[in-house]
Amino acid sequence: MAFRVYERLRYARTARITTLSRYYGVIGHWEHPGAVWFKNMLFRLGFGKAATKGYIKS
Repeated sequence: MAFRVYERLRYARTARITTLSRYYGVIGHWEHPGAVWFKNMLFRLGFGKAATKGYIKS
């Protein structure tokens, strides 16, 4: 019983980490030159830092 409560609490806490990780993983595997350029521009403009800071503040 206590473990199930822990799992529910843990899921709420870790779901955002999992989603963010999958998102970055998909983007990290882009190979098309145009997509890679777009990805690099997003990260240069601070999109990656903003997303991570938004997670950390939550």
